[in-house]
Amino acid sequence: MIKKTIVLLIILSIMILTACGDIHTQTTGQIDAGNSPEGGSTILASMIYFTFEEIAALATDVVVVQYVTHRPFGRSATEFEFIVNERIFGNAADRIFIYANDNITTSVMETDISFRENELSFTTGTQYLLLLEKIETTHSNTNEDGFWILGNLVIDLENPSRSTMYNEPLSQHATEINFNSRNLSREMIVSYIGELTRNNRPSREPIRSDRLEDIIEASPYVLIVEIGEPRRLSTDGVSSDWRSTDIYYTLVINALKGDMEAGDIVRMVFLADTVRQGERHIIAIEPIPGTYSYFYMFTTRYNSLFTLDQLDEILYILDYQSEGPVPSVTIIDATTSNLVHEIGAAQLEELRFQLSGQFIGQLPTNIMVREHRSNWTATGRHLTNVNPRIPQVGYSQNDDGIWSVYSLREDWRFNPGFTYSVEFFFGNQSVIVWLIAS
Repeated sequence: MIKKTIVLLIILSIMILTACGDIHTQTTGQIDAGNSPEGGSTILASMIYFTFEEIAALATDVVVVQYVTHRPFGRSATEFEFIVNERIFGNAADRIFIYANDNITTSVMETDISFRENELSFTTGTQYLLLLEKIETTHSNTNEDGFWILGNLVIDLENPSRSTMYNEPLSQHATEINFNSRNLSREMIVSYIGELTRNNRPSREPIRSDRLEDIIEASPYVLIVEIGEPRRLSTDGVSSDWRSTDIYYTLVINALKGDMEAGDIVRMVFLADTVRQGERHIIAIEPIPGTYSYFYMFTTRYNSLFTLDQLDEILYILDYQSEGPVPSVTIIDATTSNLVHEIGAAQLEELRFQLSGQFIGQLPTNIMVREHRSNWTATGRHLTNVNPRIPQVGYSQNDDGIWSVYSLREDWRFNPGFTYSVEFFFGNQSVIVWLIAS
């Protein structure tokens, strides 16, 4: 029974995400969106009833905290700030932020319970135990360490009888523990809740980097897609303090990473006005938690939407990410980027490189040149090894740390239309530079 209830709650929550652009995916089941928050009107919501024990099964994080302050957030929300003293479950940071809508009144189905999210009361210096759900969407403008509080559930560890749920005494909603008992200790509460949440799903660790290598490596899906018809645009719904989004049906053209196939359809959430129907992009994504891979979102707030011009660099990362971190390579007299250098179709007399980063001054164990054929197809670009290794290559380093790579065969030439990779090996790690013969 509990499992069915949780599934229904999550499905209803996603209806809000798709209909209104609101990211609140925890307790709100249905919303009467007839009144816009911009006008100061109250939004009426409803949710299924949960006991204390049932709602604990939804928590991604359980923490003991001390209240710091609260402040307005946007036009109709409040941000509460806490210091985390102890983690019972989950990976919460040392300082966390909890968000509550000021204009939503939630009624609990088949009961006379009604509460407002922002009716939370905290005292500075008091220790509280909170059951939270991590705000995992990357399309939110909340703090990266932001949470929803489940059912307005606040446990006062210094006086458990003052604990509340749905803004009512918690003792009315707990079935296995008496919060009014004078014998109830802090240790008993922590132990009991630790057991309740032992098998919960933890929140995912966010990608806190804007480096392309980090994003590609940590993303379960990297896809070339074509933007299809919109499922819901930001202009279709109610204004939100969290962030405006568009949802598009997107066609998978090529799956660079992950178990999808060309032709699959992904319901993708984008920031509003960032893509248009018919465009092609590369996206690094993951399923939105609780949607059974029905909706997908970016894997980082920083940037998971890429142009096709970045394909070669992404292919390189996917080919070599298992080799460890990639130091930078500088090409002397390069005319383009530090990853791709265009050359003429001439003899390989000498190519000059300079390594930077962690391998400065180190002697490579090998340098390998490979010849690739680039094929553009309906499913994207593929680099195929024509010559896995060109054997007749020599190399040397001068006093300035500049490497010279040269041909040992006078008749060897670059072939126009081919791509070449020059790879410097340092044990089980390597760095690479791409050359395009024109």
